[in-house]
Amino acid sequence: MLYYEKIQPILEQYTTFLLDQWGVLHDGVQAYPNVVKTLTFLQEQNKEVIIVSNSGKRSEFNTKVLEKCGIARNLYQDVVSSGEVFWHECHKQTLFPTAMQTCYMINKGSDGVLDGLPITKVENITDADFIILASIEQGSHQEWIDLLLSVIDKNIPLVCLNADVWSIQNGKTTLNTGHIANVYEQNGGTVMAKLGKPFPLMYQYAFNRIKTKDPKIIVIGDSMEHDIAMANEQNVDSLLIIQGILSSKIKEDMPIDIQTEKLIGYTKEYNAIPTYFAPWFAV
Repeated sequence: MLYYEKIQPILEQYTTFLLDQWGVLHDGVQAYPNVVKTLTFLQEQNKEVIIVSNSGKRSEFNTKVLEKCGIARNLYQDVVSSGEVFWHECHKQTLFPTAMQTCYMINKGSDGVLDGLPITKVENITDADFIILASIEQGSHQEWIDLLLSVIDKNIPLVCLNADVWSIQNGKTTLNTGHIANVYEQNGGTVMAKLGKPFPLMYQYAFNRIKTKDPKIIVIGDSMEHDIAMANEQNVDSLLIIQGILSSKIKEDMPIDIQTEKLIGYTKEYNAIPTYFAPWFAV
C-alpha cells in the first residue's frame, strides 16, 4: 500500500475510474473539498469516470443527489447503482422466481425502482411474497430489524438492494441496510440476494459500461469491504479514501506509519488490500 497526500500522480496512470460516491465524492449533503476540481481535472485529461454506487435507488435519482451536492452531470460519464441493477434484472426476470409478484418495500422516499415491473407493493408485510430492502432513514435501522424479526417465522424472503453495512448520511456515519439484511439472515431469515459491491453482478454491470478501448482501470472508494474487495476480485488497482467510512478510526493528522498500521489490520479483517490510500479524493 502506497500513501499519497494528493492523488494527481495516481490519476495520471489510468484511463478509467470507477468511483464510489458517499464517503468519496460527498457526505450526502455537499461535495468534499477539491472533489469538483479533481473531477474537472479528469475530464480535462479525457479520462472516463463511472460512478459505481451501492445506492438502492436508480441511477437517475443518484445523478440528482450528485447535482444537489454540487457535482454537475458533465463531470462524469455514467452512473451504475445497485437499484438500477435490480430494476434491469427484474425486467429480465432473472433475479428471482416470476411467481413472486407482491412485495413489502422498505425504501426512503420513492424513486421509481418498481416502475414498469410486474411487482405490486403491499402495505402489510405478511401479505408480501418477498421484501425489498432498498434504503432507510438515518438511525432507523433498529426499527426495521424489529419489524423483520417479528415476522421471521413467516419465512418471507428478502432482497437487499444496498449491501453497505455502514453509510454516510448528512455527514454522519450510520448503520445501513446491509446490516439489517445480515441480522435478518443471522436469525434464520432468507436473503435471496444482496446487490451492490463487491458482488459479481454489480461489477459486471459497471465493467459493461466502460467505453474506453483497452482501459487501465482503477477503483476508488472508502470501503475495504465493498470497494477494495471488488477491485481485488477483479484484479484491478484500487485507491482507498480514508476520510469516509474510516474517518472515525483513522484520523487525517495521525502519523503515516500509524495510519498504515491500522490499515494493515483492516486488510486482515476484510481480506482486501488497496494499491494506494489517501486522505481525500483531491489533486
